[in-house]
Amino acid sequence: PPMGPEKDAIAAALEGYGIDVEVLPEATVETIRIGRRHTSGKECLPMTITAGALLERIRQEPGRPFTFFMPGSNGPCRFGMYRQLHQMVLERLGESGRVTIFSPPDSDYFQGVPSGLGAIVLGALTAYGTLADGVRDVRPVERTPGAADAVHRRWSARLYDTVKRAAAGDLSVRKVMLEAASGRVYGIRDVVAGFARELAQVQDPRPHPTVLLVGEIYVRSDPAANGWAADELERRGLRVRLEPVVEYLQFSDLVQLRRGVQKGWKAALRTRIRRRIVDAIQHAAARGLGWPHHPPVRDVAEIGSRYLRQDLEHEAVLAVGLGARGWREGELDGLLCVGPLECMPNKLAEAQLFHVGRQEGLVSLTLSLNGDPIDPEVLDQFAYEVKEGFRRRHGTDDSRLRARVGAGDARRSR
Repeated sequence: PPMGPEKDAIAAALEGYGIDVEVLPEATVETIRIGRRHTSGKECLPMTITAGALLERIRQEPGRPFTFFMPGSNGPCRFGMYRQLHQMVLERLGESGRVTIFSPPDSDYFQGVPSGLGAIVLGALTAYGTLADGVRDVRPVERTPGAADAVHRRWSARLYDTVKRAAAGDLSVRKVMLEAASGRVYGIRDVVAGFARELAQVQDPRPHPTVLLVGEIYVRSDPAANGWAADELERRGLRVRLEPVVEYLQFSDLVQLRRGVQKGWKAALRTRIRRRIVDAIQHAAARGLGWPHHPPVRDVAEIGSRYLRQDLEHEAVLAVGLGARGWREGELDGLLCVGPLECMPNKLAEAQLFHVGRQEGLVSLTLSLNGDPIDPEVLDQFAYEVKEGFRRRHGTDDSRLRARVGAGDARRSR
C-alpha cells in the first residue's frame, strides 16, 4: 500500500534483493468508494483504503498472481484484523488462489528477513521519513519557490539507488554490525547528510509556526486517508511536520521488550543496533539543518505515560508524548492528531490532549476520519489559534513577524 514516502524504502530494498515489487498508486476518492463496496462501514478507514487499492490492482491485470504486503498487529487496534478481512474479501471474489498476503507480526516486523536486508529497510525507512520531514520543514520558508521540492526530488532518487545497491550486496550479520557501529548505514547516512546540507542553503532561517501531525500510523502517513491535511494547513500558513513511520517500529520494539516477548542479550543487542541505525541517520539530518536531536522513543513514551499509561501499547501514548515534549521544548506551536472514525486509541488521545492543553497550553486538534472531506472551517480555526499562539510566544510587537505569519492567509485568499 502507498503509506507515505516510506513506501519507497521497502520497494527499493526488495528490488535490490531481486524481487519484482510494485507500490500501489496513491489512493483517490474512487479507491475509497471501491473499498466501501466490500466492507461494512464499521471498519477503520485504512482497512477500507487498502482493500480498495488491492481490488483496483486486481482489476487492472486479471490472472496475474502476486503477494500483497500487509503488516499485522496484536491490538488493541483493529489493525490486527486487516489481514483476515482482506483474505475474506479475496475468497468472496474468487481471487484467493492467485493473490496471497504477506503479513509480518508486530512482535518483529523483520522476522524471517535476512539480517542485512532488515537493517537496510530500517535505515531506508528512517531516511525517507527524514527527507519528507526536511522538505516540509523548509518549504514554507524557502527563498525561491519550488527550491525545496527540487532538492527533495534529486536526493530521493539518489537514496533509492543507494538502498537498491545495498540490498544487492552483503547482507550478513557481520556487515550489519560494521555498518551500524561505523554509522555509515550502507551509505544511507551520507545521502541524508548531503540532502540536509543542500536543503539548508535554500531556506530562510526565520521563526515560523509549526504543527506536528501525529496519530494512527496509516491515517497520518497517507494523504488520502487524512484528507490531505498537511497540505491544507501549509496553504494556511503553517509548517507541518509528520511523525515518521520508524517511530512506530521503535515503539513496537519497546512494547515487545516490556512484554517480555523479546528478551535476553540477543534481543537487547538487536534493539541497540536498530537504535544506532536510526540515530545515525536522524543525527545527520539534524546537523545539516540545525534541528534538535530526535528524542529516544523510550523518553517520549515516558512523557506520554503521564497522561496515558504505556499499558495501552498504542501510538496514542506517543502522540501525547510528542506533543507535550515538543511544546515544552519550544519546537512546536500546535499538534494535529488524526485517526480513523470510532478509533478507541484516537479518542483516548483526544481526551488527554485536552488536559495537555489546559495544563500546559498546547493547541491541538484531533480529527476522526472516514474518508469524507474535512470541514475547512475546522482547519481555518485551528490554523488561526496556532498562529495567534505563535505570535504571543515570539512577541506581539514585531510587525514583520505578524506579516510573515499572515502571508499564508493572504496567498490563500488570492
